Amino acid sequence: MIDFYARVAEAAAHAVLVYDIRYRTGVALNLSALRRLAQIPGIRAVKDCGGEARKTQALIADGRLNVLAGEDHQIFTTLCQGGSGAIAASAHLHPQRFVALYEAVTHDRHAVRRTQSRPGEGGTRHLGPQRSDGSRADDCGE
Repeated sequence: MIDFYARVAEAAAHAVLVYDIRYRTGVALNLSALRRLAQIPGIRAVKDCGGEARKTQALIADGRLNVLAGEDHQIFTTLCQGGSGAIAASAHLHPQRFVALYEAVTHDRHAVRRTQSRPGEGGTRHLGPQRSDGSRADDCGE
């Protein structure tokens, strides 16, 4: 498999993005294989659908490949750990939300502030970032 990717990268006119999607390809790319692929000139990134947090963290720490989340539920975590972005079909539905998430994390504005009102004041909890007018978004749809 490493030789295959080396031949593809050598023949390609552009950078190569490796897809690590075991449940679709039937091929598992372990950390060792991905590190060997990272040594091949022309291979620049991996779409990470592996679901292995330690492997994702190790690839990001290694720094030779751009790590792109390939599953919606991994996007925030991957970005917070230093990943380069995501390849998500769902981003076509609301691209502005995905761009806002990316920009918030990369500009260190991703801290979610949680407030809880005092007893006797309704006990309402507000989750979400504070807006410039002092109000808070109560859900992800806002």
